[in-house]
Amino acid sequence: MTKTRRRAQSPTGGETLLSLLVLGLLAAVTIPNDAPPQRDAEVHVVAMTSSLAVIRNAVDALAADHPSDDTTLSADARALLSRGKLALEPYLRSGRVPLNPVNLRRDVRVVETMPEAPSPAPAGWLLCSSTGEVRANVAGHAPDGTPLFDL
Repeated sequence: MTKTRRRAQSPTGGETLLSLLVLGLLAAVTIPNDAPPQRDAEVHVVAMTSSLAVIRNAVDALAADHPSDDTTLSADARALLSRGKLALEPYLRSGRVPLNPVNLRRDVRVVETMPEAPSPAPAGWLLCSSTGEVRANVAGHAPDGTPLFDL
């Protein structure tokens, strides 16, 4: 008596498709698509704080290049700061003002005195030409309750 061997058959297209569908469903259930809103807000605050530090360092460097006799900004520094981002770009490593991660703008609005709240005029950042103070031009609060405008 002769034994016949059965050849192993490869899976059909339908079987392959079904197994891929099951794997896709498992991945969709186990891998979260979006970060929780709290985590997303924390990321925005960290990114905004970092961008503010970059801009504030540029303002400090500009002020150091144009010193005054006292602790205020010199007239030259104030005049340059009144030009907004054009004055800051030479002091920024990338040559560009960083993006505000909340309102997705990188433009700088120059103000003579810093307002108590964000400006309704569209801008990523507010720069006070008389003091060199820089703030994010956004409303809202960080997860810890701090107003984003006060970071």
